[in-house]
Amino acid sequence: MVPFQGSPETIGEPAPRARGDGPRYAQTLSMHSCCSPRTRGWSRQDIVGRDVHALFPAHAGMVPTASPSTAWQDTAPRARGDGPALFRGLSPHDNTESGLTLRHADTEDNTVLDSDFCSNSPGSAGGVGLAVKFGSGGGNTVRGCRAFGNGTDGIALGGFTSPVTVSVSWSYRNGNGFTLGGGHTSASVAHVLMDDAAWDNTGLGFNAKGNRGAIRLTRNTAFRNGTNFHLPTAAARLSSNAAVDSGDGRDAVLAASSRSEGNTWDDGSGGPPVFTTTDPSTAEAPRAADAALPRTSFLVPSGAAPGARMVPVGTMS
Repeated sequence: MVPFQGSPETIGEPAPRARGDGPRYAQTLSMHSCCSPRTRGWSRQDIVGRDVHALFPAHAGMVPTASPSTAWQDTAPRARGDGPALFRGLSPHDNTESGLTLRHADTEDNTVLDSDFCSNSPGSAGGVGLAVKFGSGGGNTVRGCRAFGNGTDGIALGGFTSPVTVSVSWSYRNGNGFTLGGGHTSASVAHVLMDDAAWDNTGLGFNAKGNRGAIRLTRNTAFRNGTNFHLPTAAARLSSNAAVDSGDGRDAVLAASSRSEGNTWDDGSGGPPVFTTTDPSTAEAPRAADAALPRTSFLVPSGAAPGARMVPVGTMS
């Protein structure tokens, strides 16, 4: 294991290979692309810096995304070993494909926390902010993240055949907000989404994309998306979700096999909530010094009404 000894401002050296357990914490990177060293080992990564161009370890297969702004253009070998379990404070942006991808079999026990994934291949080329896809492995969690301005999906789980938990995360102004299937597979996967919000995505807020699994969606909010909840194939379990101002007029497109209770479109729910504000400026503001989501009143529902609580990680009661 080789600790980094250089400047925290900019890193451009390949990650050395070493055998053994490294630290389990990677914090505060603003980077154009990142990738894994070979499986022989990995380097210390408690790196703080404004703009980092570096090889980066992953528990199993974090894939780089080529960008003209960085020297790392080619796909690197996939790491399969004792990589860090926690990725925190990342800001991959302006890549030609995805900002960060975790993929392949045995991709497990990763937590992506308090990170922003933005402006990855906007427009017709179609990039993804954060992807956990084309693989399998338990214990993967996304929490306190934002994905915005990405060409295709903000957060995508297509082709990943094990459940992923996504909570207290916001996806906005992408093609789609949260895509929970696809990836050239018809796998039925029971992903879990709690206290997430999708707004102003031109396509779909929450998108099953062919996933037939028992996806669990609890206290999520979809606002001003093309279609807010589009789950026509999934045996989804939905409770206390809010859908407001769908562009095509359909707040929820659900399969007959789904179960829907206490959502704004269900009978007896009381209808759409009264939000404290529908101005997203505070939610889209810079993060706090500790990398937590900004405090906001945007889309906060009144009382016990359905919908995401829109509070930073660690402040929920």
